[in-house]
Amino acid sequence: MSSLPITLSAMDTEVRVSLCPSCDRSISCTTTVFPAAEDFQPPQDHSSEAHGTDDASPLSRARRAKHQACAIKSEIARLKSLTKELKAHHRSLVELSKQQLALVAPVQQLPVELLHEIFLHACADEEIMLRTIPYTILSAMSFSRVCRTWRNIALNDSRLWTFSTIIDLSALASAYSRPRGSWIGWDEVSTFKRLVSLYLSRSGCRPLGSLNISASYNEPALKAAVDEEPKLLPPSIFKHFHRFRDISLTNSVIKWAELRVRASQESLVKSVKIVGHNEPDMSTVLFSGAAHLTSWSQYVDDFVPVNLPLSQLTRIVTGWISYIPAFTALTQCRALKRLELSLYREFTMEEDLCEPEILELPHLVSFRLCVDNPCILDDILDILDTPCLKKLKLSWAPYSGVDARLTDDFSDWEWPKDEFSRFMDETKCKLESFTLEDLCIPPGVEVELRKQLPQSTRIVVEENSGWSDEEDLDLDDLMSEISKSDSESA
Repeated sequence: MSSLPITLSAMDTEVRVSLCPSCDRSISCTTTVFPAAEDFQPPQDHSSEAHGTDDASPLSRARRAKHQACAIKSEIARLKSLTKELKAHHRSLVELSKQQLALVAPVQQLPVELLHEIFLHACADEEIMLRTIPYTILSAMSFSRVCRTWRNIALNDSRLWTFSTIIDLSALASAYSRPRGSWIGWDEVSTFKRLVSLYLSRSGCRPLGSLNISASYNEPALKAAVDEEPKLLPPSIFKHFHRFRDISLTNSVIKWAELRVRASQESLVKSVKIVGHNEPDMSTVLFSGAAHLTSWSQYVDDFVPVNLPLSQLTRIVTGWISYIPAFTALTQCRALKRLELSLYREFTMEEDLCEPEILELPHLVSFRLCVDNPCILDDILDILDTPCLKKLKLSWAPYSGVDARLTDDFSDWEWPKDEFSRFMDETKCKLESFTLEDLCIPPGVEVELRKQLPQSTRIVVEENSGWSDEEDLDLDDLMSEISKSDSESA
Protein backbone atom coordinates (compact mmCIF):
# COMPACT_ATOMS: atom_id res chain seq x y z
CA MET A 1 0.00 0.00 0.00
CA SER A 2 1.47 3.35 -1.00
CA SER A 3 2.08 5.94 1.65
CA LEU A 4 -0.71 8.48 2.04
CA PRO A 5 0.08 12.17 2.40
CA ILE A 6 -0.58 13.57 5.87
CA THR A 7 -0.97 17.31 6.34
CA LEU A 8 -0.23 18.63 9.86
CA SER A 9 -1.18 22.13 10.86
CA ALA A 10 0.01 24.16 13.81
CA MET A 11 -0.29 23.06 17.45
CA ASP A 12 -3.82 22.32 18.62
CA THR A 13 -5.38 22.81 15.14
CA GLU A 14 -7.14 20.62 12.58
CA VAL A 15 -5.32 17.62 11.11
CA ARG A 16 -6.49 16.36 7.66
CA VAL A 17 -5.53 12.91 6.40
CA SER A 18 -6.16 11.89 2.78
CA LEU A 19 -7.77 8.46 2.32
CA CYS A 20 -7.10 7.96 -1.40
CA PRO A 21 -4.38 9.45 -3.61
CA SER A 22 -6.73 9.64 -6.62
CA CYS A 23 -9.65 11.44 -4.97
CA ASP A 24 -10.35 14.24 -2.50
CA ARG A 25 -11.71 12.10 0.31
CA SER A 26 -10.00 12.83 3.66
CA ILE A 27 -10.48 12.71 7.45
CA SER A 28 -10.14 15.70 9.78
CA CYS A 29 -9.02 15.47 13.43
CA THR A 30 -8.36 18.14 16.06
CA THR A 31 -5.73 17.20 18.60
CA THR A 32 -2.31 18.03 19.87
CA VAL A 33 0.31 17.11 17.33
CA PHE A 34 3.57 15.39 18.04
CA PRO A 35 5.66 17.17 20.73
CA ALA A 36 8.56 19.26 19.68
CA ALA A 37 12.04 17.75 19.93
CA GLU A 38 13.29 20.37 22.35
CA ASP A 39 10.65 19.34 24.91
CA PHE A 40 12.31 15.94 25.41
CA GLN A 41 14.91 16.85 28.05
CA PRO A 42 15.62 14.25 30.78
CA PRO A 43 15.03 15.45 34.35
CA GLN A 44 18.67 15.22 35.55
CA ASP A 45 20.30 16.81 38.55
CA HIS A 46 22.60 19.49 37.31
CA SER A 47 24.14 20.22 40.72
CA SER A 48 27.24 21.68 39.13
CA GLU A 49 25.09 24.16 37.27
CA ALA A 50 22.34 24.61 39.88
CA HIS A 51 23.94 27.57 41.53
CA GLY A 52 21.31 30.30 41.66
CA THR A 53 18.45 28.16 40.13
CA ASP A 54 15.05 27.11 41.55
CA ASP A 55 14.99 23.68 43.30
CA ALA A 56 11.53 23.01 41.79
CA SER A 57 12.86 23.16 38.23
CA PRO A 58 13.38 19.35 37.83
CA LEU A 59 9.87 18.70 39.20
CA SER A 60 8.40 21.17 36.75
CA ARG A 61 10.13 19.45 33.88
CA ALA A 62 8.83 16.10 35.11
CA ARG A 63 5.25 17.35 35.09
CA ARG A 64 5.71 18.66 31.61
CA ALA A 65 7.20 15.38 30.45
CA LYS A 66 4.26 13.51 31.91
CA HIS A 67 1.85 15.83 30.11
CA GLN A 68 3.70 15.24 26.88
CA ALA A 69 3.61 11.49 27.41
CA CYS A 70 -0.19 11.66 27.77
CA ALA A 71 -0.40 13.67 24.54
CA ILE A 72 1.72 11.12 22.71
CA LYS A 73 -0.44 8.32 24.07
CA SER A 74 -3.58 10.10 22.80
CA GLU A 75 -1.95 10.63 19.41
CA ILE A 76 -1.06 6.93 19.19
CA ALA A 77 -4.66 6.04 19.96
CA ARG A 78 -5.86 8.42 17.25
CA LEU A 79 -3.44 6.96 14.73
CA LYS A 80 -4.60 3.44 15.56
CA SER A 81 -8.21 4.51 14.96
CA LEU A 82 -7.23 6.19 11.71
CA THR A 83 -5.29 3.09 10.64
CA LYS A 84 -8.35 0.96 11.27
CA GLU A 85 -10.49 3.23 9.09
CA LEU A 86 -7.86 3.27 6.33
CA LYS A 87 -7.73 -0.51 6.33
CA ALA A 88 -11.51 -0.64 5.99
CA HIS A 89 -11.34 1.79 3.06
CA HIS A 90 -8.55 -0.28 1.50
CA ARG A 91 -10.67 -3.43 1.74
CA SER A 92 -13.55 -1.67 -0.05
CA LEU A 93 -11.20 -0.58 -2.85
CA VAL A 94 -9.87 -4.12 -3.18
CA GLU A 95 -13.42 -5.45 -3.49
CA LEU A 96 -14.21 -2.85 -6.14
CA SER A 97 -11.09 -3.73 -8.13
CA LYS A 98 -12.01 -7.40 -7.96
CA GLN A 99 -15.42 -6.59 -9.44
CA GLN A 100 -13.83 -4.60 -12.27
CA LEU A 101 -11.34 -7.35 -13.00
CA ALA A 102 -14.14 -9.89 -13.02
CA LEU A 103 -15.89 -7.88 -15.75
CA VAL A 104 -12.78 -7.47 -17.88
CA ALA A 105 -11.57 -11.03 -17.56
CA PRO A 106 -14.17 -12.63 -19.93
CA VAL A 107 -13.37 -10.05 -22.64
CA GLN A 108 -9.67 -10.77 -22.32
CA GLN A 109 -10.39 -14.46 -22.71
CA LEU A 110 -12.12 -14.01 -26.07
CA PRO A 111 -10.19 -15.49 -29.00
CA VAL A 112 -8.20 -12.99 -31.00
CA GLU A 113 -10.04 -14.01 -34.19
CA LEU A 114 -13.38 -13.15 -32.59
CA LEU A 115 -12.08 -9.78 -31.40
CA HIS A 116 -10.92 -9.08 -34.96
CA GLU A 117 -14.44 -9.66 -36.29
CA ILE A 118 -16.05 -7.52 -33.57
CA PHE A 119 -13.65 -4.67 -34.25
CA LEU A 120 -14.21 -4.92 -38.01
CA HIS A 121 -17.99 -4.54 -37.58
CA ALA A 122 -17.46 -1.53 -35.31
CA CYS A 123 -15.05 0.17 -37.74
CA ALA A 124 -16.93 -0.68 -40.95
CA ASP A 125 -18.19 2.87 -41.56
CA GLU A 126 -15.42 4.87 -39.94
CA GLU A 127 -15.56 8.46 -41.16
CA ILE A 128 -13.21 11.32 -40.37
CA MET A 129 -14.43 14.87 -40.76
CA LEU A 130 -13.05 18.22 -39.71
CA ARG A 131 -15.91 18.45 -37.24
CA THR A 132 -15.47 14.96 -35.75
CA ILE A 133 -14.64 16.31 -32.30
CA PRO A 134 -13.78 14.69 -29.95
CA TYR A 135 -11.82 12.21 -32.06
CA THR A 136 -11.99 9.62 -29.27
CA ILE A 137 -15.37 8.52 -30.62
CA LEU A 138 -13.60 6.89 -33.55
CA SER A 139 -13.72 3.15 -32.95
CA ALA A 140 -10.19 2.25 -34.03
CA MET A 141 -8.71 4.95 -31.80
CA SER A 142 -10.80 3.78 -28.85
CA PHE A 143 -9.83 0.12 -29.25
CA SER A 144 -6.14 0.97 -29.24
CA ARG A 145 -6.47 2.59 -25.80
CA VAL A 146 -8.30 -0.09 -23.80
CA CYS A 147 -5.52 -2.53 -22.96
CA ARG A 148 -2.33 -3.91 -24.43
CA THR A 149 -4.08 -6.88 -26.04
CA TRP A 150 -6.67 -4.70 -27.76
CA ARG A 151 -4.00 -2.22 -28.81
CA ASN A 152 -1.92 -4.94 -30.45
CA ILE A 153 -4.98 -6.19 -32.34
CA ALA A 154 -5.91 -2.68 -33.50
CA LEU A 155 -2.40 -1.77 -34.61
CA ASN A 156 -1.72 -5.06 -36.38
CA ASP A 157 -5.00 -5.18 -38.35
CA SER A 158 -4.86 -2.60 -41.13
CA ARG A 159 -8.50 -3.29 -42.00
CA LEU A 160 -9.60 -1.30 -38.94
CA TRP A 161 -7.94 1.83 -40.33
CA THR A 162 -9.57 1.82 -43.78
CA PHE A 163 -11.66 4.96 -43.47
CA SER A 164 -13.64 7.58 -45.34
CA THR A 165 -12.84 11.26 -45.06
CA ILE A 166 -14.60 14.49 -45.96
CA ILE A 167 -12.39 17.55 -46.48
CA ASP A 168 -14.08 20.91 -46.92
CA LEU A 169 -11.50 23.26 -48.46
CA SER A 170 -13.54 26.34 -47.68
CA ALA A 171 -13.85 25.34 -44.02
CA LEU A 172 -10.12 24.68 -43.85
CA ALA A 173 -9.24 28.01 -45.42
CA SER A 174 -11.69 29.86 -43.19
CA ALA A 175 -10.30 28.17 -40.07
CA TYR A 176 -6.89 29.73 -40.66
CA SER A 177 -8.40 33.19 -40.89
CA ARG A 178 -10.50 32.89 -37.72
CA PRO A 179 -9.14 34.10 -34.38
CA ARG A 180 -8.08 31.69 -31.67
CA GLY A 181 -10.95 30.62 -29.48
CA SER A 182 -13.31 29.98 -32.39
CA TRP A 183 -15.18 26.67 -32.32
CA ILE A 184 -13.03 25.54 -35.23
CA GLY A 185 -9.57 26.96 -35.83
CA TRP A 186 -5.88 26.17 -36.07
CA ASP A 187 -5.84 23.56 -33.33
CA GLU A 188 -8.76 21.62 -34.79
CA VAL A 189 -7.26 21.74 -38.28
CA SER A 190 -3.88 20.52 -37.02
CA THR A 191 -5.51 17.68 -35.10
CA PHE A 192 -7.55 16.73 -38.14
CA LYS A 193 -4.48 16.63 -40.40
CA ARG A 194 -2.52 14.51 -37.91
CA LEU A 195 -5.45 12.13 -37.53
CA VAL A 196 -5.80 11.63 -41.29
CA SER A 197 -2.06 11.00 -41.61
CA LEU A 198 -2.21 8.51 -38.72
CA TYR A 199 -5.03 6.55 -40.34
CA LEU A 200 -3.24 6.57 -43.69
CA SER A 201 -0.05 5.19 -42.17
CA ARG A 202 -1.83 2.48 -40.17
CA SER A 203 -4.06 1.33 -43.04
CA GLY A 204 -1.09 -0.18 -44.86
CA CYS A 205 -1.77 -0.73 -48.54
CA ARG A 206 -5.44 -1.68 -48.28
CA PRO A 207 -8.17 0.08 -50.29
CA LEU A 208 -9.70 3.02 -48.46
CA GLY A 209 -13.28 4.27 -48.36
CA SER A 210 -14.46 7.53 -49.88
CA LEU A 211 -12.57 10.79 -50.29
CA ASN A 212 -14.69 13.92 -50.59
CA ILE A 213 -12.73 17.13 -51.19
CA SER A 214 -15.35 19.80 -51.72
CA ALA A 215 -15.52 23.57 -51.74
CA SER A 216 -18.15 26.29 -51.89
CA TYR A 217 -17.77 28.49 -54.93
CA ASN A 218 -19.58 31.32 -53.20
CA GLU A 219 -16.94 31.75 -50.50
CA PRO A 220 -13.96 34.04 -51.15
CA ALA A 221 -11.85 31.68 -49.04
CA LEU A 222 -11.77 29.18 -51.90
CA LYS A 223 -9.44 31.36 -54.00
CA ALA A 224 -7.04 31.57 -51.08
CA ALA A 225 -7.31 27.82 -50.60
CA VAL A 226 -6.02 27.21 -54.13
CA ASP A 227 -2.75 28.98 -53.28
CA GLU A 228 -2.45 27.62 -49.75
CA GLU A 229 -3.28 23.99 -50.52
CA PRO A 230 0.02 22.56 -49.16
CA LYS A 231 -0.81 24.14 -45.80
CA LEU A 232 -4.48 23.18 -45.75
CA LEU A 233 -4.57 19.55 -46.83
CA PRO A 234 -2.87 16.69 -44.98
CA PRO A 235 0.52 16.24 -46.67
CA SER A 236 -0.03 12.54 -47.35
CA ILE A 237 -3.52 12.78 -48.88
CA PHE A 238 -2.31 12.77 -52.49
CA LYS A 239 0.38 10.20 -51.76
CA HIS A 240 -2.42 7.72 -50.97
CA PHE A 241 -4.90 9.19 -53.47
CA HIS A 242 -4.86 6.04 -55.62
CA ARG A 243 -6.13 3.88 -52.72
CA PHE A 244 -9.55 5.54 -52.33
CA ARG A 245 -12.44 3.65 -53.92
CA ASP A 246 -14.98 6.51 -54.08
CA ILE A 247 -13.74 10.01 -54.91
CA SER A 248 -15.72 13.24 -55.02
CA LEU A 249 -13.86 16.34 -56.18
CA THR A 250 -14.31 19.85 -57.46
CA ASN A 251 -12.70 20.77 -60.76
CA SER A 252 -10.07 22.90 -59.00
CA VAL A 253 -8.97 19.95 -56.85
CA ILE A 254 -8.48 17.85 -59.98
CA LYS A 255 -5.76 20.26 -61.06
CA TRP A 256 -3.95 19.83 -57.74
CA ALA A 257 -4.22 16.07 -57.92
CA GLU A 258 -2.90 15.88 -61.49
CA LEU A 259 0.30 17.64 -60.35
CA ARG A 260 0.81 15.51 -57.23
CA VAL A 261 -0.50 12.01 -57.93
CA ARG A 262 2.07 9.69 -59.45
CA ALA A 263 0.88 8.22 -62.74
CA SER A 264 2.73 4.94 -62.10
CA GLN A 265 0.47 4.02 -59.17
CA GLU A 266 -2.42 1.68 -59.94
CA SER A 267 -5.67 3.40 -59.05
CA LEU A 268 -8.27 1.45 -57.05
CA VAL A 269 -11.04 4.00 -57.59
CA LYS A 270 -14.45 2.58 -58.56
CA SER A 271 -16.64 5.68 -58.45
CA VAL A 272 -15.86 9.33 -59.32
CA LYS A 273 -18.04 12.38 -58.83
CA ILE A 274 -17.07 15.82 -60.14
CA VAL A 275 -18.86 19.02 -59.15
CA GLY A 276 -18.18 22.55 -60.34
CA HIS A 277 -18.06 24.73 -63.41
CA ASN A 278 -16.54 23.86 -66.73
CA GLU A 279 -13.14 25.43 -67.38
CA PRO A 280 -11.06 25.48 -70.57
CA ASP A 281 -8.17 23.47 -69.09
CA MET A 282 -10.31 20.94 -67.25
CA SER A 283 -9.39 17.32 -67.99
CA THR A 284 -9.83 13.78 -66.70
CA VAL A 285 -6.36 12.44 -67.44
CA LEU A 286 -6.06 11.64 -63.75
CA PHE A 287 -8.51 8.73 -64.20
CA SER A 288 -7.42 7.53 -67.62
CA GLY A 289 -5.71 4.45 -66.18
CA ALA A 290 -8.36 3.57 -63.59
CA ALA A 291 -8.83 -0.11 -64.33
CA HIS A 292 -11.56 -0.52 -61.69
CA LEU A 293 -13.63 2.57 -62.53
CA THR A 294 -17.30 1.66 -63.11
CA SER A 295 -19.28 4.76 -62.08
CA TRP A 296 -18.85 8.30 -63.42
CA SER A 297 -20.94 11.29 -62.25
CA GLN A 298 -20.29 14.81 -63.45
CA TYR A 299 -22.40 17.75 -62.36
CA VAL A 300 -20.54 20.04 -64.74
CA ASP A 301 -22.32 21.51 -67.75
CA ASP A 302 -20.82 21.39 -71.26
CA PHE A 303 -18.01 19.08 -70.26
CA VAL A 304 -17.20 15.97 -72.30
CA PRO A 305 -14.78 13.67 -70.46
CA VAL A 306 -11.92 12.30 -72.51
CA ASN A 307 -9.30 9.66 -71.83
CA LEU A 308 -11.76 7.73 -69.69
CA PRO A 309 -12.18 3.93 -69.86
CA LEU A 310 -15.72 4.32 -71.22
CA SER A 311 -16.06 0.68 -72.22
CA GLN A 312 -16.02 -0.49 -68.58
CA LEU A 313 -18.42 2.05 -67.11
CA THR A 314 -21.73 0.69 -65.81
CA ARG A 315 -23.18 4.00 -64.53
CA ILE A 316 -23.02 7.52 -65.96
CA VAL A 317 -24.66 10.68 -64.64
CA THR A 318 -24.08 13.95 -66.49
CA GLY A 319 -25.03 17.58 -66.32
CA TRP A 320 -26.23 19.47 -69.38
CA ILE A 321 -24.34 18.33 -72.44
CA SER A 322 -24.77 18.82 -76.17
CA TYR A 323 -26.49 16.04 -78.11
CA ILE A 324 -23.73 15.15 -80.60
CA PRO A 325 -20.80 14.92 -78.10
CA ALA A 326 -22.97 12.84 -75.81
CA PHE A 327 -23.97 10.52 -78.62
CA THR A 328 -20.34 10.08 -79.68
CA ALA A 329 -19.23 9.19 -76.14
CA LEU A 330 -22.15 6.84 -75.42
CA THR A 331 -21.42 4.66 -78.44
CA GLN A 332 -18.38 3.41 -76.51
CA CYS A 333 -20.31 2.64 -73.29
CA ARG A 334 -21.74 -0.76 -74.12
CA ALA A 335 -21.48 -1.97 -70.50
CA LEU A 336 -23.82 0.69 -69.13
CA LYS A 337 -26.57 -0.42 -66.76
CA ARG A 338 -27.73 2.98 -65.52
CA LEU A 339 -27.73 6.23 -67.47
CA GLU A 340 -28.87 9.70 -66.37
CA LEU A 341 -28.45 12.14 -69.22
CA SER A 342 -29.33 15.82 -69.72
CA LEU A 343 -29.29 17.00 -73.36
CA TYR A 344 -29.83 20.46 -74.75
CA ARG A 345 -30.32 22.00 -78.20
CA GLU A 346 -31.85 20.34 -81.17
CA PHE A 347 -29.70 18.31 -83.56
CA THR A 348 -31.24 16.11 -86.19
CA MET A 349 -29.59 12.98 -87.52
CA GLU A 350 -29.63 14.27 -91.14
CA GLU A 351 -27.86 17.52 -90.26
CA ASP A 352 -25.14 16.22 -87.96
CA LEU A 353 -24.39 12.66 -89.03
CA CYS A 354 -23.64 11.34 -92.47
CA GLU A 355 -25.81 8.27 -91.99
CA PRO A 356 -28.14 7.00 -89.26
CA GLU A 357 -26.50 5.07 -86.47
CA ILE A 358 -27.80 3.01 -83.59
CA LEU A 359 -27.04 3.74 -79.96
CA GLU A 360 -26.79 0.17 -78.75
CA LEU A 361 -26.70 -0.31 -74.98
CA PRO A 362 -27.39 -4.02 -74.49
CA HIS A 363 -27.14 -4.03 -70.67
CA LEU A 364 -28.95 -0.78 -69.88
CA VAL A 365 -31.61 -1.27 -67.20
CA SER A 366 -32.43 2.28 -66.06
CA PHE A 367 -32.50 5.37 -68.30
CA ARG A 368 -33.37 8.92 -67.26
CA LEU A 369 -33.37 11.47 -70.08
CA CYS A 370 -33.90 15.19 -69.51
CA VAL A 371 -34.09 17.57 -72.49
CA ASP A 372 -34.55 21.28 -72.91
CA ASN A 373 -36.27 20.75 -76.26
CA PRO A 374 -38.74 17.87 -76.55
CA CYS A 375 -37.85 17.46 -80.22
CA ILE A 376 -34.68 15.69 -79.10
CA LEU A 377 -36.85 12.81 -77.91
CA ASP A 378 -37.71 11.99 -81.52
CA ASP A 379 -34.04 11.47 -82.42
CA ILE A 380 -33.21 9.48 -79.27
CA LEU A 381 -36.11 7.06 -79.62
CA ASP A 382 -35.21 6.55 -83.27
CA ILE A 383 -31.63 5.39 -82.56
CA LEU A 384 -31.94 3.81 -79.10
CA ASP A 385 -31.52 0.04 -78.78
CA THR A 386 -31.93 -1.17 -75.17
CA PRO A 387 -33.35 -4.71 -74.98
CA CYS A 388 -32.90 -4.99 -71.18
CA LEU A 389 -34.45 -1.63 -70.27
CA LYS A 390 -36.86 -1.78 -67.33
CA LYS A 391 -37.11 1.81 -66.08
CA LEU A 392 -37.52 4.78 -68.42
CA LYS A 393 -38.06 8.39 -67.42
CA LEU A 394 -38.42 11.23 -69.93
CA SER A 395 -38.54 14.79 -68.66
CA TRP A 396 -38.11 18.39 -69.64
CA ALA A 397 -36.20 21.16 -67.83
CA PRO A 398 -34.81 24.56 -68.88
CA TYR A 399 -31.13 24.47 -69.75
CA SER A 400 -28.86 26.11 -67.13
CA GLY A 401 -31.87 26.90 -64.98
CA VAL A 402 -33.08 29.67 -67.33
CA ASP A 403 -36.79 29.23 -67.85
CA ALA A 404 -36.75 30.83 -71.29
CA ARG A 405 -39.25 28.50 -72.92
CA LEU A 406 -41.86 26.20 -71.45
CA THR A 407 -42.88 22.91 -72.96
CA ASP A 408 -46.15 24.33 -74.18
CA ASP A 409 -44.13 26.86 -76.19
CA PHE A 410 -43.19 24.04 -78.58
CA SER A 411 -46.53 24.15 -80.33
CA ASP A 412 -45.21 22.30 -83.38
CA TRP A 413 -44.06 19.32 -81.32
CA GLU A 414 -46.17 16.23 -80.83
CA TRP A 415 -45.47 13.09 -78.93
CA PRO A 416 -43.43 10.82 -81.26
CA LYS A 417 -45.84 7.92 -81.13
CA ASP A 418 -44.41 6.26 -84.26
CA GLU A 419 -40.83 6.40 -82.96
CA PHE A 420 -41.92 5.15 -79.56
CA SER A 421 -43.94 2.31 -81.08
CA ARG A 422 -40.97 1.33 -83.25
CA PHE A 423 -38.68 1.51 -80.21
CA MET A 424 -40.89 -0.87 -78.21
CA ASP A 425 -41.30 -3.30 -81.13
CA GLU A 426 -37.62 -3.49 -82.10
CA THR A 427 -36.03 -3.52 -78.65
CA LYS A 428 -38.70 -5.83 -77.16
CA CYS A 429 -37.87 -4.41 -73.74
CA LYS A 430 -40.25 -5.11 -70.89
CA LEU A 431 -40.66 -1.84 -69.08
CA GLU A 432 -41.60 -2.02 -65.43
CA SER A 433 -42.08 1.74 -65.05
CA PHE A 434 -42.48 4.59 -67.53
CA THR A 435 -42.48 8.17 -66.24
CA LEU A 436 -43.23 11.43 -68.03
CA GLU A 437 -42.27 14.61 -66.21
CA ASP A 438 -43.00 18.20 -67.24
CA LEU A 439 -44.00 17.25 -70.79
CA CYS A 440 -47.25 18.51 -72.29
CA ILE A 441 -48.82 15.20 -73.19
CA PRO A 442 -52.55 15.30 -74.00
CA PRO A 443 -54.72 12.66 -72.31
CA GLY A 444 -55.47 10.90 -75.59
CA VAL A 445 -51.78 10.11 -76.11
CA GLU A 446 -51.56 8.68 -72.64
CA VAL A 447 -54.39 6.29 -73.38
CA GLU A 448 -52.46 5.09 -76.43
CA LEU A 449 -49.37 4.58 -74.27
CA ARG A 450 -51.38 2.42 -71.91
CA LYS A 451 -52.39 0.22 -74.86
CA GLN A 452 -48.84 0.01 -76.26
CA LEU A 453 -47.15 -0.94 -73.01
CA PRO A 454 -47.59 -4.18 -71.08
CA GLN A 455 -50.27 -4.26 -68.42
CA SER A 456 -47.62 -4.71 -65.73
CA THR A 457 -45.93 -1.43 -66.68
CA ARG A 458 -46.56 1.36 -64.23
CA ILE A 459 -47.11 4.62 -66.11
CA VAL A 460 -46.81 7.83 -64.15
CA VAL A 461 -47.35 11.39 -65.32
CA GLU A 462 -45.87 13.71 -62.73
CA GLU A 463 -47.16 17.17 -61.93
CA ASN A 464 -46.70 20.05 -64.37
CA SER A 465 -46.73 17.50 -67.20
CA GLY A 466 -49.67 19.20 -68.87
CA TRP A 467 -51.66 19.00 -65.61
CA SER A 468 -50.98 22.46 -64.23
CA ASP A 469 -53.03 22.37 -61.05
CA GLU A 470 -53.11 18.65 -60.30
CA GLU A 471 -50.85 16.33 -58.36
CA ASP A 472 -49.05 13.36 -59.87
CA LEU A 473 -51.41 11.32 -62.01
CA ASP A 474 -51.14 7.59 -62.34
CA LEU A 475 -52.37 6.42 -65.76
CA ASP A 476 -53.95 3.34 -64.23
CA ASP A 477 -56.29 5.69 -62.36
CA LEU A 478 -56.80 7.65 -65.58
CA MET A 479 -57.86 4.55 -67.49
CA SER A 480 -60.28 3.67 -64.71
CA GLU A 481 -61.84 7.11 -64.91
CA ILE A 482 -62.13 6.93 -68.72
CA SER A 483 -63.73 3.48 -68.57
CA LYS A 484 -66.15 4.66 -65.90
CA SER A 485 -67.06 7.71 -67.99
CA ASP A 486 -67.65 5.57 -71.11
CA SER A 487 -69.91 3.17 -69.25
CA GLU A 488 -71.97 6.01 -67.80
CA SER A 489 -72.35 7.56 -71.27
CA ALA A 490 -73.51 4.24 -72.69
